[in-house]
Amino acid sequence: MDVILDLHWSDAGTLGQCLPAKGCQQKMPDLNSVTFWSEVASRYAGDGRVIFELYNEPHDVSWNVWLDGGETGDGWEAAGMQHLYDTVRAAGADNIVLIGGLGWAYDLSGVPDHRVAGYNIAYATHPYVGVANERRSRFWDLYWGKLTATDPVIVTEFGDATTCADDAVRELVDYADTHGAGWTAWAWFPGGCAFPALLVDWNATPSVVGAAIRAALARYDDPAASAPPGWPLPVEGDGFSSAFDACADGWWLHDVSDPLLTNLATRGSSGAFVTPGAATLTFVASDGDPAPGALQLTATFTGLDQYAETIYGFDGSGIDLRGQTLRARVRLVAGPLFGGAVQFVAFSGPSYVEADGPVLDAAALPVGQWVSLEFAVGQAGIATFDPSHVASFAVRLRSGSAAAGAVFTPNGGTTTIEIDTVTD
Repeated sequence: MDVILDLHWSDAGTLGQCLPAKGCQQKMPDLNSVTFWSEVASRYAGDGRVIFELYNEPHDVSWNVWLDGGETGDGWEAAGMQHLYDTVRAAGADNIVLIGGLGWAYDLSGVPDHRVAGYNIAYATHPYVGVANERRSRFWDLYWGKLTATDPVIVTEFGDATTCADDAVRELVDYADTHGAGWTAWAWFPGGCAFPALLVDWNATPSVVGAAIRAALARYDDPAASAPPGWPLPVEGDGFSSAFDACADGWWLHDVSDPLLTNLATRGSSGAFVTPGAATLTFVASDGDPAPGALQLTATFTGLDQYAETIYGFDGSGIDLRGQTLRARVRLVAGPLFGGAVQFVAFSGPSYVEADGPVLDAAALPVGQWVSLEFAVGQAGIATFDPSHVASFAVRLRSGSAAAGAVFTPNGGTTTIEIDTVTD
C-alpha cells in the first residue's frame, strides 16, 4: 500500500487556537506547519511507500503567497509551498511530494509561473463537480488539464456531492486517463450522497459511485498486480548498526495500540496521544557509550503491564537475523522499574509476529551504569516467528507483570533509560 500523508488543517499560527471539532481548514499552512513537515519527513525519509501532500486545499491567497508565503489577510503568516518543500528535503527525505493548487486545490493554472523548484513533485487537484460553475468539465483544460503536458498531476479528491449519480466520476476518470493524470478515489466512507462516498455501509458494499470506481480500476492492465521479476524480494542483508552519534538514526516512539499490554504512547482516534507526555523519546547528544550520543526513553508508569518502546523498521521483506544476536548498551538514568524490565522485542513477517528477548530487571540495572542488553533472535522459541524476515525490532521499557505477581507502588515519578550502540 502507498500512503498519502496529508497535512489537512493548520492552526492559524497559534497552536490550540482552532478547535478541531469545528474544522480548521485554513487558507494556507502556517509556520507551525514547517515544524510538522520537518518532523514527519525525518521519520519517513527513505520510505518510498509514503507520499507527502503538503497542504489540503489552499485557497483565497495570491499565487505569490501560495509559493513563497506571507500575510494571509487574517492576521497570521502563511508558510509557502516552496518553504515546506525545502523543509522536507532538508530533513533528508526524497519522497514524492504532492502540492495542491489554489481554489481549494482545484486551480493549477498559476503553477507554470509559480512552479516549486525541486524534484519528485506532482501537483494535486480536487475537481469537485457541483461546487461552482467553473468546476464543470468544460473548464478542466483551463484550470488543471493543460498542466499535464508539462508536469505530473494527480487528482487526489473528486466527485459530485449534489447527486448519487456516477456521471461526474466516470467523466473525470476518462479525462484523467486521456491526459495521463493519476487519480485516487475519495472516499472509503459510507457518507451518503452529500459526501463522495464509495460505500453504503462498513461491509464495503459499493455505492453507485463506488461501483463506477471499481469498474474503472478493473479496466487497467497493471503489471504490478502480478508478481514482478525477482519476487519475492530478497531480505535487505544481515548487517545493522545504530550509534546515535548525531541523531535518532530513524528510530521512533512506537505508538501502536496493544491488545494485551498498555502502550503509554498509544494514540487515540484523533491522532493525539491518549495520555500526553506519558512516554517520550528524545535524542541526547551529551550521553552515550562508548561515544557521545544516545536515545533517551521516558515512561510515567501508573500501573502494571504498561510499556513504552523505541522501534526501528525495515522496508521490503525485512532483515535476515538468523544466527544473529541483537546487542545494545542501556542504562537506567532515573526512576524505579516497579518490578519491570528492559528488553529487546522483534517482529517478523507481514503480520508482525512478536518475539520477546530476555529481560534486564531492576537488579541488573544499577542507576547510571551502562549495561549490555542482548537477544539471540534465532532462539526466540516462537513457532510462527521468522528470524530470516525481521520487519522491525524495538527496545522496550515496561513495568512489572501482574501475571508474574509483581507489586506496583506508585510514587509519582518517571522512569528514564538511555539506549546506545544497537548492533546485530
